[in-house]
Amino acid sequence: CADLMGAHSLCISNVPGPQQPLAVAGKEVVAVEVVFPNVIPQVSLFSYRGRVSGNIVVDASTVPRPELLAELFGEEVHRLAIAYNCK
Repeated sequence: CADLMGAHSLCISNVPGPQQPLAVAGKEVVAVEVVFPNVIPQVSLFSYRGRVSGNIVVDASTVPRPELLAELFGEEVHRLAIAYNCK
């Protein structure tokens, strides 16, 4: 997998995450995060149980203020939610 991911700079999937609760070793999964080890930068979004979670990963040597990127991304997602009348 590392060889495959190292050769790409973009991964896209439109497969929705599970909507029903999942369990691992008898414990309910409360959140899911997606991280690809050899793809930087990355923005990952994943749906689970009616919610969407996300990660933003950047190289700090090329993006001096990564928290600003996360803030601006969040603002745009919020604007989209308003525009499309989402909860």
